[in-house]
Amino acid sequence: MDTTNNASTETTEVQEETGHLRDNELDDRVWGALEPRGASLTRVAFYERQPIFFIGRNSEDNNMVLSSLIISRTHCKFEWDGRSDEKSIVTVTDLLANGTWINLHKVGKDKTAILRDGDEIAFGQSKAQPNSPLHDYRYIYRHRASKRHRSVVELFYQFGNQIGQGTFGTVIQGLSRSTNKWYAIKVLNGKALRRAYAVSPLLVPREIFALEKLQHENLCQLKEVFFESSRISLVYELVDGGNLQNLIDSRGCLKNQLACYITYQIANALSFVHSQGIVHRDLKPENILLTSADPPIVKVADFGLAKEIHEASSLHVSGSLQIICGTEAYLAPETIKETITERYNHLVDSWSAGVIVFAMLTGGFIRKTATWIRIAERKIRWKLLKGAKASNSATNLIHRLLQYDPARRMSLARAKSHPWLEKEARLV
Repeated sequence: MDTTNNASTETTEVQEETGHLRDNELDDRVWGALEPRGASLTRVAFYERQPIFFIGRNSEDNNMVLSSLIISRTHCKFEWDGRSDEKSIVTVTDLLANGTWINLHKVGKDKTAILRDGDEIAFGQSKAQPNSPLHDYRYIYRHRASKRHRSVVELFYQFGNQIGQGTFGTVIQGLSRSTNKWYAIKVLNGKALRRAYAVSPLLVPREIFALEKLQHENLCQLKEVFFESSRISLVYELVDGGNLQNLIDSRGCLKNQLACYITYQIANALSFVHSQGIVHRDLKPENILLTSADPPIVKVADFGLAKEIHEASSLHVSGSLQIICGTEAYLAPETIKETITERYNHLVDSWSAGVIVFAMLTGGFIRKTATWIRIAERKIRWKLLKGAKASNSATNLIHRLLQYDPARRMSLARAKSHPWLEKEARLV
């Protein structure tokens, strides 16, 4: 993935021939990196095997090429002294008259200056170029030679507190060094990474692939990904209001209006996901993140078990899946019932959404089962809805979503037009 593509995400990787970060895994032999100030450029890595690094317009003589007439044929030289302690030094030599600036101070032709962590370095011109972003060659330098304990992601983000722990990784607050904005960083390393690959070698790539395709206001957006030899770090937007399970636990059950508001947003997000040929497969309150706004904005997250449907014709007719996965309390009956010739499709997410609506209005769940095989025999405690005084319209929607026969179950695209949610469609 490249920052110049149409998606808003970017992946930080390495290309052998130049210093641009793309296409292969990062390792721990980087002595420094350049982070672009603008969105039109890619990041640059400096490797120990290349303590001297040239930047210029000529592809034959330089490690990194900047194709612009404001850049000299061989513009400047970076040189690392080879030390890996706190006395490590990097210098920049300006080779021609077009100009190299460090913190707005011109280095000067054939002169050398020390480059320190956090310095801004600019090539060709020193200030922002809002009318010519492709020629805005300004970067922030990140020094790494004396910080071997750090991961590559920590060159660009300061780690804060841990905010979550899951089966496959830890979620940490991260403060962007360039924008001063907070993000949520999902880190998979060591045992967590091995567990993820044990479930499926495609588990992590699947989440990345799914989120690359999915840009929507009710989905937790992936900003970028860092691949390293021993870990993978996924940088997401930070959603600051906890998750839906927290809200249910704190209130016991939700008022009809709030439950309706949240349900519409879930349906809005998942109908878009399905329109892109993807099924979530692990929809549950813990994966429904909420902002701190009142009322909260929904952000559906955790697409590790998401799956693209390959269909012969229409997704709504023939698209289907076969692998059993997801969290037991929210699994649709057909995920167990289906035989090798009878597969399931995007309507499994409708069932999960129905359980979530049921839980919001009652504070309870459909009766849990002791074994996987009994999921197909799941009993629904409809009396709880009456006891919670759920409206007739809300009860009808839940009935439509919790149909045992998928052919009779309402899709989430159609659910958006259900009378209970119709009003919310005009408010959200």
